[in-house]
Amino acid sequence: MSRHSNSLVRSLVALIALAVYADAGAKAPAHLVVSDDGLVLNGQIVLRGSDLPSKLDEYPDAFLGQHTIPLAELSPVANEIAFVARGANHDWVGLFTPASRKIRTLFPLYGGTVAKLVWSSAGVWLAIESEEPSGFRDVTVYNVRRSTKYRLSERLKRDDHVDLSEPRWSDDGRKISVLISEGDTPHGSRESARSSITFEVSDSEVLP
Repeated sequence: MSRHSNSLVRSLVALIALAVYADAGAKAPAHLVVSDDGLVLNGQIVLRGSDLPSKLDEYPDAFLGQHTIPLAELSPVANEIAFVARGANHDWVGLFTPASRKIRTLFPLYGGTVAKLVWSSAGVWLAIESEEPSGFRDVTVYNVRRSTKYRLSERLKRDDHVDLSEPRWSDDGRKISVLISEGDTPHGSRESARSSITFEVSDSEVLP
């Protein structure tokens, strides 16, 4: 089956789900699909790679070119979409508001890739798991209301290499747990024991 056919099938599934909810007299939940054509919200394409800017304020001299959108997560409050924009040699994380069509740049990562996006329960914090060109992974937490971000490896205040992955929020959104690996070899390329570490999250600080 072609990519176009796969996109069509996913869109039809979303429309069928909405029809079922409508027949039941219930309000349909927001449904987001990442397709080859872009982001599909409730059966409608709301954002394409061609809609994204070719330049970012953080990199005024870098032409980013054409993007794809390989990853996106709908906020729990259902009015914003966090997405990953991917170019030839970079990723950046943006926030898209469908009602206003506004796009905000949250987290430019020139030269690296974003592996995972995880919202906190209230839709205030976004955890971003990224992989550096060296192969090491890290997790950054971003407060989308205050536009503040904290790189968790830096909060550990350690001199050696650590590899952080698999972010998981507590139900109240006040704590985030990640898996930690230590050593000089990056994530996924060695057999080593991984442990979990939890960070306390407040509006002004993130502490292990």
